[in-house]
Amino acid sequence: MLAPVYLVPRQQVPLWLRAGTFVGGIALGLLIAFGILIAYGVTAGQIVNEFVVYVFLDLSGLAQVVTSSTPLVLVGLASAAALKLRFWNIGVEGQMWLGCIAATGVAIFDLGPDSLRLPLMFIAAAAAGACWIGIPAFLKLRFRVNEIITSLLLIPRIQAMGFDVPIYLVGMLPYVLTLAVLIVPTVLRGERSPAPSGLLLNYLRQDRR
Repeated sequence: MLAPVYLVPRQQVPLWLRAGTFVGGIALGLLIAFGILIAYGVTAGQIVNEFVVYVFLDLSGLAQVVTSSTPLVLVGLASAAALKLRFWNIGVEGQMWLGCIAATGVAIFDLGPDSLRLPLMFIAAAAAGACWIGIPAFLKLRFRVNEIITSLLLIPRIQAMGFDVPIYLVGMLPYVLTLAVLIVPTVLRGERSPAPSGLLLNYLRQDRR
């Protein structure tokens, strides 16, 4: 018989191994992407021009990369902070969009003095995102509802004028009704909801025992 295999997390990871893993992951991803592009007829010269010359050696391309990556970096940092607290914030996209809406509102309506406009936009965006994630956080702490489902439900979208536009006041209605039907009666009665809602509620609730 084969001996059992145990997977044990490393207590200490050397710096060279972490750096090698990071660089190796990026290299593997690029190799896979290049292989797919070449298989679809893209030449090596076009790939170099697009991924190297335009991204790193052209000021316009570099500016677009920085502009597009900044929100992703901020969202990644926010998600990492939540994961440190063992909170699986899957709906971070909705919080980002709501923060964008709040910051844009401050800019459009000229709220506050001009010298404080940017700090006010930052505060408004952070407050809007915090309020949005506060709903799953409250449900998790008070009723033990799985935050993966509730935070994911808070990313409603509707199609408007051919664009994917988040309209939260309209798109949230069916999600709020779903949570209300599944959770509120159960909490008020102190018993399980009737099937099939009870089955979904049991799936949403985490087993803390």
